[in-house]
Amino acid sequence: MIAKEILVIDNDVMVSLFHSLYRSNKVSFSEVMRILGIKYSRIWIPQTVRQEFLLKRNDRRRKKLLSKIKQDYQFLTDCPIKVGINEIYSLVGNKEENNGEADAILQSMKAKSSSDYKFKDIYFLSNDKAAIQNAKNNNLSTIWYKDFKLQIREIGVIIPS
Repeated sequence: MIAKEILVIDNDVMVSLFHSLYRSNKVSFSEVMRILGIKYSRIWIPQTVRQEFLLKRNDRRRKKLLSKIKQDYQFLTDCPIKVGINEIYSLVGNKEENNGEADAILQSMKAKSSSDYKFKDIYFLSNDKAAIQNAKNNNLSTIWYKDFKLQIREIGVIIPS
């Protein structure tokens, strides 16, 4: 059986949803997660994105928050595909600020080319123009975060900027 779509997210999306929205409005956060759970069988958090979210600020509250959210929404998981730093550098060079997006793109590419993962499609959700273009150049389906926020707004949920 082929699963529904998989969504791969970047750090800015995590900060907006898991930090800002969750802290400001848990009801709206729950509604967004419900909608995501209907559309996607899994939401993958790439390893580098997770590190950026947790370690750049060394914020223990974020670690606790992410753990609780993953417990409450079991379709939100760490990406099962591993990507090496050399693979990341080959995609974006030695630009540390782009590592998370590159990790997400590479993991999505590997998932699409692997027979180990069954899904209808895999999407990359980001607000980074260069990352979206890079994903498109590698034949990945993309979702602009601003478009996602507009779709969510249409059902009455406002995600803070």
